[in-house]
Amino acid sequence: GRNMIKINDMEIKWREGITIPDALKEVKYSFPLVVVSVNDVIIPQKEQAKFVLSDGDKVEVIHLTSGG
Repeated sequence: GRNMIKINDMEIKWREGITIPDALKEVKYSFPLVVVSVNDVIIPQKEQAKFVLSDGDKVEVIHLTSGG
């Protein structure tokens, strides 16, 4: 592995035990409503905090805009 995770088009350094919220903090994502997929699999909101990322994971973040 190259010790990195790709989040949308940004690469951040991977470290042992990094979770989805940790990774999102590193790229300054702070939207309350986000859909996160890891390697094309959607991770439910309630599982994100304990979902540990692996070296080389491809994370996609889609923020939902509320209101209409």
